[in-house]
Amino acid sequence: MITGSTDQERMSTAKLMWRDMTFGQTPYPPGTVVAGNEPSSVALYVCRCLADGSAWMTGKLNVEVNRCYYEHGGTRTCESGQVLVYVDCEGLNCPNDYPAKCEHPCPNV
Repeated sequence: MITGSTDQERMSTAKLMWRDMTFGQTPYPPGTVVAGNEPSSVALYVCRCLADGSAWMTGKLNVEVNRCYYEHGGTRTCESGQVLVYVDCEGLNCPNDYPAKCEHPCPNV
């Protein structure tokens, strides 16, 4: 759930962005998008890896093993890539260590 006066109003001022990271690096950026859970109830996050150095492949980040699992000619993993992050365009979700990417993440800001 997205906090704010109404979910619809908050979504209209939001943007999804990819953020570079080494998986296992903590903390994960605020707003990292949860894709589901493992049977053990561990959260899975949306991630992507650069496959064969040329194509971004979307997958799931398992924080228990700090790897992003994706399909590219079979199941593959990577230890660094990007995570999908919900950014509040009013600047409420922009930590100090990501200022360049949060400066103007949305139109009319």
